[in-house]
Amino acid sequence: MRLLREIRNMMGSYHVKSGIYHYYRSEFKQAVDFFTKALRDEPPLGDADRRNARYYLTQTYIRSAEKLGAASDLEGAARDYVRATEVSPDFPDIRHSLGRTYEQMDRLDEAIEEYRRAIASNEDYEHARTALAFCLLRAGRDEEAAEAFAALLALRTRRLSEPYEKGLQRLREGMSGEAEEFFKEAFPPHRSPSRPTTAAPSSC
Repeated sequence: MRLLREIRNMMGSYHVKSGIYHYYRSEFKQAVDFFTKALRDEPPLGDADRRNARYYLTQTYIRSAEKLGAASDLEGAARDYVRATEVSPDFPDIRHSLGRTYEQMDRLDEAIEEYRRAIASNEDYEHARTALAFCLLRAGRDEEAAEAFAALLALRTRRLSEPYEKGLQRLREGMSGEAEEFFKEAFPPHRSPSRPTTAAPSSC
């Protein structure tokens, strides 16, 4: 009841508010119906309502896809990730998730295409670059895999070298505190375990 009261007190479109209510109750079908109706049928929405409708419609499809994927319904998960990309085509995380789903289904060419679309939206998306390289390798596309691994190495090298160079510069300027922070970014310290770990005892 508290959720319903809070949403009713929000300004804006009835259909958008109703969709948000069903979204937070994990009632995905009803949420999709309300958001779609808001975007399609209502008089022109204000900017805030339109942003909310598109955002929550995208999130509804993502959450539905995740739930279906967890239940091993990969076809359903892929379908809802595709629907999410139709609402938010430039959201690289959706492309990556769709690619992973396709890869689980052995639809490697489609997975590769989605990983590449994720990278096109965000060239520094390391998870997508890693997934792409290994998927190309798995697909037997060795030359493309080699290029993808080279690009991944270049990205990791740049991510390490940029804070390293900044740390070195601060060190030369006598700013050891700032230098330490940059060096930690380049070389994250390993944390010691709180207690020694041991192997399981042998049954012999």
